[in-house]
Amino acid sequence: MTPREWVCLQLWKLYLTLLGLSVSLISLIILPFFIPTLIWRSIAKGLRPFLRPDLDDIVACTSSVFAQVDGPGDAKSAAILQITLQGHINYDEFLTLLHDKWISCQDSRGKPRYPEFRQFITSWLGYKFWKWEENFSLCDHVHVISDHNIVKSSADIAKIGACLISRSFPEKKSPWDVTLVPGRVNGEMSTVLYLRTHHSIADGSTVALLFQRMCGEDNPTRLIVRTTSPRTFTDRVKSWGKFPFQVFHILGEIAHASGTPALWKIPEGKKSPNWCLAMGKEIPVSTIIRIKNHFKMPFSSVVYALVAGGIHRFIEKEKTSMILNQLRTVVAVPVEGTHPDRMCNKFSFVLVSYPIGIRDSVERLYATHRNFVSQQNSPAALMGYLGFILLGSHFNFVGKLVNVYPMSPLATSYFPFGYNPDWKVQACQVSKVSFYMRLQQGHQGGIITICSMKNVLNVNLLFNANVMSQLEVEKLAGCVEEEAKALLYAAGGVEDKKIIGYFAYSGLRLATRTPAFAYSGLRLATRTPASRKSRVLRPPEAGVRTPSPEFSYLCDRKFCVLRPPYSGLRPAMRTPASAYSGLRLATCTPASAYSGLQKKLRTPASGGRSTYSKPGVLRSMI
Repeated sequence: MTPREWVCLQLWKLYLTLLGLSVSLISLIILPFFIPTLIWRSIAKGLRPFLRPDLDDIVACTSSVFAQVDGPGDAKSAAILQITLQGHINYDEFLTLLHDKWISCQDSRGKPRYPEFRQFITSWLGYKFWKWEENFSLCDHVHVISDHNIVKSSADIAKIGACLISRSFPEKKSPWDVTLVPGRVNGEMSTVLYLRTHHSIADGSTVALLFQRMCGEDNPTRLIVRTTSPRTFTDRVKSWGKFPFQVFHILGEIAHASGTPALWKIPEGKKSPNWCLAMGKEIPVSTIIRIKNHFKMPFSSVVYALVAGGIHRFIEKEKTSMILNQLRTVVAVPVEGTHPDRMCNKFSFVLVSYPIGIRDSVERLYATHRNFVSQQNSPAALMGYLGFILLGSHFNFVGKLVNVYPMSPLATSYFPFGYNPDWKVQACQVSKVSFYMRLQQGHQGGIITICSMKNVLNVNLLFNANVMSQLEVEKLAGCVEEEAKALLYAAGGVEDKKIIGYFAYSGLRLATRTPAFAYSGLRLATRTPASRKSRVLRPPEAGVRTPSPEFSYLCDRKFCVLRPPYSGLRPAMRTPASAYSGLRLATCTPASAYSGLQKKLRTPASGGRSTYSKPGVLRSMI
């Protein structure tokens, strides 16, 4: 970072901090007007057993946020857990299974563990309460599409999911249902199960617990987020000293983002009731682990980098009129502690930016990692959780006014489901689990959900029909897959690589490279199959051939011009195979300009300092 860039960054942080301070002062002036609201909520909760014994408990604040904005027959949010089973299941036996595992399930006190399955949400004294269904029947919530020919491929499964996610829930019924679709996928008998829930009764972690119970788990594995705190007294003092400035900075960032137009940001009133769904292709978890281990990254940073890279590639292909360096998204994060085994919403949101303006995939990976790590060391998650409680404590009419979320055009959620080979539903093996959700409220034009199960990972994209068409959403899903391939190539995960400029930055140890490019980190695209076998480099006058498709989307140049065969290596380091290995591109692409062709980032072969060839040093410099 140059001194000028550093000064600009500090001025930008100062602007956001001062803006957040102004927002805080305005909030302190407005907050006293809402104190009577908090008092009246407790009064309404206490009067309920005497004046309305037909009602159950008041809806929790974190769940009321999603219920307040709903209109009659108009559910603003929904989530679908899509489960693919091997074989067909019996409808009557499935009803018995749900009754035993969900409806009749009791906690340690002998009370129903999930009473919300038989309750719907109603209003009283300005707040949301639970009310029991009259003549509850599981048949009203479990449906079967009897046409066995409706599902033949993954596209048919996604089409049904898009129709279900766009629908609302019946009035005076608990907002959940299960749809069973038997069919033949890829020639094999299968059943696709869609568990659809309103966000006011369950979050993603709760849905995962319900899924485990449906598969026969009596004691499902719950999500545990361990509390992290500074170890020493000095660290605690520093943490508390930074806390107010971090709060002001976060508030300023939210205020600035709320007033800034962005791609795919759309007001709630302009949203279509229909949504376009694209189920991303399966990405092997081994690919993510290969990238993670190579670049020394957390698993989640690599996953979010795939999304950022996919958006960057899509924008470049579509040539959108809006040029952006950053695209903000609200990311769902778990709250510290153990998630309770009951219907609830225990999570928070943080505002993070996708660095879509960076052209190089590896540099974009590191930038994404920095953006997400910066939120882990800030009070953003705590502020988001407390903000949910504050917004949900208002009167219903106030909730409709304040729960608009104009700060970002995207929402991103990541759900790792794990895997258990014993997961079966009526002896039908669970082969695939996926998750996606809809947020009609707010300005989010798209919701990105990332699911991992067993040894594969899916990136599901759901965009409003007034923001993107079905074809565009599918193109975006394909761009995410391309980004995964690009990062895998950069990590040295493909044997026959025709990519120039990525291996010098990849940090591979010399022992892992082949002799032909052991000292340069560059694999030449000018080799013929015969020369690759003999490891003899063709002379420059022989000409160069057109790069392959894998090379074309990683390099902007159509060809490379070879320099004279002198690598700058000391005689002791040269080998006959590596005499030509120090060749560099005459025209540096964005990938190669950052990946080892700059003076400070060169590997030992390129004449640079050996201290910069270590991956750890590279990361510290970026």
